Amino acid sequence: DLFKSLDSIRNNFIALAELTEGDIAFLKQHSSKTQLWGGEFIKVFYEKLLANPETARVFVPGEMEARHQTLATWYSTVAGGKIDENFWKTQYRVGLVHIKRGVKNEFMTSMMGFIQQKFQEKTNSEFDAATALRLSTCFNKVGNTVQTIISEGYRLGYIQAIISTAGLSLDLLD
Repeated sequence: DLFKSLDSIRNNFIALAELTEGDIAFLKQHSSKTQLWGGEFIKVFYEKLLANPETARVFVPGEMEARHQTLATWYSTVAGGKIDENFWKTQYRVGLVHIKRGVKNEFMTSMMGFIQQKFQEKTNSEFDAATALRLSTCFNKVGNTVQTIISEGYRLGYIQAIISTAGLSLDLLD
């Protein structure tokens, strides 16, 4: 079952990354300011993707408004500290969508780093040093957990596709 895999992946990574409820609460505590940055981040995120021919071809004409809204919802959830079980399940599904859309993990990993960098730059300019560091650390812990869940969803989706197409046993591939 995919969601049993999700629980295992998330719990292992959260333990190793030391993502805590306190980290999520800290994001929520400062969300009145950090939520305001979403539009700016979304703009530079998609400008960067569309400027690169290889990443630009992932998108189809007429879908950018929907993609912007998807990222806006993601950012609002993370920056707002509104992370729950449905959020994690959605991240797992993103890996499966990435397979269908041809989004390589290298793209996703690079862009997660890019958005984390932009968040850190903004916290450094808007908060005192200690708060900026803690906010960036909390945001990165969530982002890294998301990245891991998406990557594993992607990997497991590919494995399942190979198994069903080739009639192989999971024992041979895992």
